[in-house]
Amino acid sequence: MIAGEHPEPGRAGRDRSGSSSRALLRDPREAIVEDLRTRLARGDAIDRDAVEARHPEHSDEIPDLIAAVRFLDELAAPDSETNPLSSRPEAGPGPRLGRFRIEREIGRGAMGVVYAAHDPRLDRTVAIKVLPRTPGVRDAAAIERFRHEIRSTARLEHPGIVRIYDADAESPADDDTPLHFSMQLIDGDPLRDRIAAARADAADRPSFEEVARTIADAARALDHAHEHGVLHRDLKPSNLLVDRDGAVHLVDF
Repeated sequence: MIAGEHPEPGRAGRDRSGSSSRALLRDPREAIVEDLRTRLARGDAIDRDAVEARHPEHSDEIPDLIAAVRFLDELAAPDSETNPLSSRPEAGPGPRLGRFRIEREIGRGAMGVVYAAHDPRLDRTVAIKVLPRTPGVRDAAAIERFRHEIRSTARLEHPGIVRIYDADAESPADDDTPLHFSMQLIDGDPLRDRIAAARADAADRPSFEEVARTIADAARALDHAHEHGVLHRDLKPSNLLVDRDGAVHLVDF
């Protein structure tokens, strides 16, 4: 948000769709999933008892969350036989999700995976975000947050906010079809990666002007969202995409 301006009183807790402030809050289980995935990426074994000891308030959900983490790892390999994305040889090579042909993974968060995919209907490449269908993630509250992200982002029209194209998020919780939506594909990198590169090599450090432009771009996009009663639930460098021209785009509302 631009300094000196604020959302109108009362709008921070409820957006125009009528969703309560609880829907805007980050699910605390996301931190557990992030921790599990970090450990798995390091090659550490996942010890259920140790996880429950670290997070006793969610001990009943730990088995489902561990299953969710393993599901996300399966999604990282679209050609895997256990991958839930369909493979239909008659429709062309590669796994598919609905009409979309999955090309590659381009990112993942604690509660979902994002792919680059081809949309044959409009003959363009898009980004597809998939919500895991495991019980630990795909419960009624998680599905509502996923739908809230779609609704909130879809009504925002700003060059600094990734556009939503299409969505399939109406399947019931017990449906095997992964919930997903398609959105604008940004040719660029997360700000997180650029920060890491700058720390590793002084030659990659941006100028003061570039840093100021990045902050200003993000502030303008946030200001637009706030003007429409939408708050970003998880603003961080990994949710700011910087394209090849240096423009910033917000994702993951």
